[in-house]
Amino acid sequence: MFLLRSEDNRKTVALHYLSANDREKRYGPLPAGKYLADMISVAARTVDTGVPVIIERNKIEKIDFVFEADGELRGFVSAPLKPENRYAGMPEVVYQQDNENLRVQSITLTGNGIRRTLKPIQQKNMNDWEQLILSRSDFCHQKRFGFFGLPAGNYTLSIKAEGYKLYEKKYSVIPGIPNKFSVTYLTPD
Repeated sequence: MFLLRSEDNRKTVALHYLSANDREKRYGPLPAGKYLADMISVAARTVDTGVPVIIERNKIEKIDFVFEADGELRGFVSAPLKPENRYAGMPEVVYQQDNENLRVQSITLTGNGIRRTLKPIQQKNMNDWEQLILSRSDFCHQKRFGFFGLPAGNYTLSIKAEGYKLYEKKYSVIPGIPNKFSVTYLTPD
């Protein structure tokens, strides 16, 4: 994902989802000004973040990004859905209904000499969310979570939520190889 933010107020002015075929792709027109450009990728991070870009009238600015492989594990926690509430033919995480009653208490990842525990944080606005993802720092926001900077190895994910049984599942992480961003359905107590 290509992200362009105003240098002055950090507000997003352009957000484009890219594929491997989008090399040398042009975007615009954009208002003249000073911007910060970033790329968000799965299982990789850019060497530089917040690349300064000056957009001038009738000029084309070229931006190059260098990526490094990153080990990550991300997902979405949900209460079980009734069959009539499940979506067919679309990725579940995209159309997942938010269950207001589900309260995640903690999400813990252990293995390969690592133990990290996340508690839910509150998001104030979309710019905060973008900064969280750009930083590639571990996070638990509402029902979404992510662990980054993981070395190759096997891990156990544990999820505690109020009124639900402890969830545990094993995952294998290989830097540069994305784990499917999956929905984890919890079982009521």
